Amino acid sequence: MSIQKKWMAATCVAFCLLYSVQNSLAGWGIFQSYVFLEDGSETGPFAGGINPDGAAEFSGHDFGMFHEGTSLILNGGELKTFKNQSSNVCGGILSYRVYPAGNPSGQAELIALNYAGELGGGDQKWNATGAGINLLSGLSTGNYVLEVYWQAEGNEFSSGACGEYQYDNGGGANFTANFSVICSEDIDFDGICDDVDPSIDVPLFGPPLSTAPHGLPTLGAIPADLPSDRWGENLSGPLPTNAWWMDLTLLNPTYGSYGRINCFPYQMRATEGGMEVWVPEVQATSTYVTTTASANWLFSTAESGLSHQVVDYDPLSVTVEFSNGTGGAKMSMPLVRGMAHVSGHYLQATPKLTTSHAIVAIEDASGNSLQPGNVFSGDNFTLTLNNNQVWKLYSSASVAWNWTGGELSATEQTSDV
Repeated sequence: MSIQKKWMAATCVAFCLLYSVQNSLAGWGIFQSYVFLEDGSETGPFAGGINPDGAAEFSGHDFGMFHEGTSLILNGGELKTFKNQSSNVCGGILSYRVYPAGNPSGQAELIALNYAGELGGGDQKWNATGAGINLLSGLSTGNYVLEVYWQAEGNEFSSGACGEYQYDNGGGANFTANFSVICSEDIDFDGICDDVDPSIDVPLFGPPLSTAPHGLPTLGAIPADLPSDRWGENLSGPLPTNAWWMDLTLLNPTYGSYGRINCFPYQMRATEGGMEVWVPEVQATSTYVTTTASANWLFSTAESGLSHQVVDYDPLSVTVEFSNGTGGAKMSMPLVRGMAHVSGHYLQATPKLTTSHAIVAIEDASGNSLQPGNVFSGDNFTLTLNNNQVWKLYSSASVAWNWTGGELSATEQTSDV
């Protein structure tokens, strides 16, 4: 390096150091700033850009949504300043303006920050706390920006002079926060505010589309046979119309059968001969996903002429009773969402279980293999079907069973099983 280049480098270092020392020894300035806002649920202060000291920062804050006619109150602001013995601080201002988001416009308004006390060592406080300015006044619905900055006035070289200014303004960009104004009334939910006279009782969804007669046929009286005879006589209205088990009561005239219901994990369908039960299998293609509706078992009785009624229900269960009228045979089935077992309660009836699959094996509780055509008794059996399903059969008392093909039928009526 030449002597000339060394001298230039030394000069640059000396200049940079001198500038840094002069800047750090500035005679006065701002060391903290706040704005005071109140929105009904949240009250400032919100900190400016210098020494927030743990307070919520104003810059980037989202004050949320306000209905028309409510308030977001600007109560004022605060500056904390420092000075040395040869400097002076004269006061400060908070500048603010509100404009639509994306369209900075409008003249800034000023709030004077007056002397509010000594903090020691030349530090002082300047503030205004009672401005009470409603920033929402006159605003229509939309998204808005609140922009602020702080200015202090003083003098570095005279303890009795003013005329110099320092700012907390984010490097000239100022500080911004956001809020929105929404309708106070939008009774038809179309996003357009509605002018509503509070003295007029307006329906929730606005005026009706028409008051003209609809022209559809009506019933002069409720027929005696409604609802259907699938409802037990012990039930009284009002009856449910959209329960998860409604298809137990609704006959599909096209297919001559009742719809299936989903108990999770089982699906069921009532028939004139009993209750079909199966574990649904998922069938999926590129255009749909569905489940099978092929019964694994039919719960019924050896007695013929069964018909069913809903005799009890609550939000998670329904009880269906099958009977053959004056014959006295009854089978009651409680269906509960999420049930692990499918149960039938038999009174003066002969239990019968039928499958559309082949029964390939039956074992008793001891693991002994049983043979079709032979009567066997017990209260615990394992049944294997040719679709690889394995079912457990339990009864509350020992039952004598006869196995023929895909059918298990008790050898006699049971009084309470």
